[in-house]
Amino acid sequence: MSNLVQRAITGFLFVASIVCSIWFNNYIAIAVFTLFFVGALFEYVNLFKSHESIRLSNIAFIAVNIIFYAIFIACFFFRINYIFLVLIFPLLFLFMLSELWRKKEEPLLNISIGIFGMVYLLIPFCLILLLLLGSTHSFPILIGMFLLIWTNDT
Repeated sequence: MSNLVQRAITGFLFVASIVCSIWFNNYIAIAVFTLFFVGALFEYVNLFKSHESIRLSNIAFIAVNIIFYAIFIACFFFRINYIFLVLIFPLLFLFMLSELWRKKEEPLLNISIGIFGMVYLLIPFCLILLLLLGSTHSFPILIGMFLLIWTNDT
């Protein structure tokens, strides 16, 4: 199968899964975006596997991001108290300490790569879910955003 055909099929499946999940139900949309988020976390970690000086703690990075994501979903979707968002700061501090205690060559570089990954992956996915859950008219906005992204990628 040629690369173009494979990309077209994959793109169609992604478009169909995102549009259908947003259209049908918020629970399905959260499940689909959670799967994409976890996939993006693993992809981000795999970016640095062959790098010589960056040795990010994969388990700690993925665990902290999933916990942050779960806290965010619990606060905004299940309407628990927003005070639980304060848990992000001690978890972030524990992530930084775990990188320092690992005694790798470049702990500050590892911490900065980890925090950048959190900003790069966690915030956009949380904002998409906030837009999805915060408004009853979010379907056209989200579809328009994804159409702009897909058009730019094409």
